Amino acid sequence: MNRSRWECARLRHGEFHSDWDSTAGHFALPTEEPAADALDRCRMTVALLRRMADPALRYAELNARAEHAVRDGKSHRRRPQGGQRLSRIAASRHAVLERSQGGCENPRCPDPRYTSALSRNSSYLLEVDHIDDHAKGGADLPKAMIASCPNCHALKTRRKVTDEFRALLRSTALARHQELLAAAR
Repeated sequence: MNRSRWECARLRHGEFHSDWDSTAGHFALPTEEPAADALDRCRMTVALLRRMADPALRYAELNARAEHAVRDGKSHRRRPQGGQRLSRIAASRHAVLERSQGGCENPRCPDPRYTSALSRNSSYLLEVDHIDDHAKGGADLPKAMIASCPNCHALKTRRKVTDEFRALLRSTALARHQELLAAAR
């Protein structure tokens, strides 16, 4: 494997783990074994690609990262810029998008796949929302969040949301969450 492909794979690994190196201005490169030969690099790259390709494993890794961030106190911190906005855990958002597989997770959505087109940056046109308002103490974990199309998100955000509707979203998110974590084992 030539050097540029290996560095590209290492950068994808950093992106996969969302480790941004602000001093270098790119995703952090994982440490390289000094004695790693071409065969070892190929094996490591194949292992990385397998993990990245399996949605259940990817979801489990993102969920574990989100839970770790909550344990470290990185949730519900006020952000210095933006007034009353709270910090959010990126891994939670990515996990919910991974779990949704490009469709609105609202079980009452009339057309959950209409957003299956991709945006300019190759991400789904979905909005990730906390089922219970994050600013009011809602958990910043994938099991407490849902991916919704812009229409369902507007309905949830701009109208009076009933406890029944929140319970439906909560049970849907939790069921999908548990299903993917079970598949990752």
